[in-house]
Amino acid sequence: MVADDSERLWEDLCECEDQLGLIQEEVEDLKAHIKWLEGWVDLLFTVIADNLSWACFQDLWDAYQEGKDAKELHLSGGTTGSKEGKR
Repeated sequence: MVADDSERLWEDLCECEDQLGLIQEEVEDLKAHIKWLEGWVDLLFTVIADNLSWACFQDLWDAYQEGKDAKELHLSGGTTGSKEGKR
């Protein structure tokens, strides 16, 4: 009986470790996605502050839908999208 309980507890522990690993992977994925979104928020504030054209905004929207990284974009309004401002 004690052996059965120990075995069951060991199986439960192994299952919990597996679930913890999956949760940690999801947390890392979420952190990466949040960082990606932060780049887009910075870029949107730049677009608003620089009062860029509608065409530039459309380029921005297309890039967002394609899943591109905002920090790699170079928009037609002369703005890099980073906090450094205009080129």
